[in-house]
Amino acid sequence: MGKAVDALWIVDVEGQRITVDLSFPPGTPTEQVDELTVIVTTATFIRREGR
Repeated sequence: MGKAVDALWIVDVEGQRITVDLSFPPGTPTEQVDELTVIVTTATFIRREGR
C-alpha cells in the first residue's frame, strides 16, 4: 500500500508568507498530479485595493 503525498510550497509574497499544500492519495494518476502542480506553480497574487 502506498503513502499519501504532500508537496509544500512556502512563498514570500511582499513579506507575507503564503503556504500551499498539494496533497494527494496513493494511486493518483500522474496527469492529475501534473495538472495540480501547474496550478500551484503558476499562481499569481494580486494586491487587493486598500491593502
